[in-house]
Amino acid sequence: MKTQYLKGKKAITTIEVIKYIDDLTLVKAKPLTGRTHQIRLALSHSGYPLIGDKQYGIKSDLISRVALHSYRISFFHPFTKQWCRFTAPIPDDFLEITGKIDNNV
Repeated sequence: MKTQYLKGKKAITTIEVIKYIDDLTLVKAKPLTGRTHQIRLALSHSGYPLIGDKQYGIKSDLISRVALHSYRISFFHPFTKQWCRFTAPIPDDFLEITGKIDNNV
């Protein structure tokens, strides 16, 4: 029996382990295609389900939301055609779980 994940459109995500923390793993996920729930599905399928993700991950008392944060995003602006890059600091609830981590991940 095939799962819905295997029936969906092609999605490519690179996953890099940043840090092991007890039974948790901090990863850097980079979607190369733009599919709905792409990161959540790819991590779950790869054995790294997101904590707090009730649909594809695992329930946890460690965080009150899905443990997914967009640290950096970059793209060509559709009108100006200039390269845009934005970063967001790592949220406090992530730092509580992971300890102090480098913001250059």
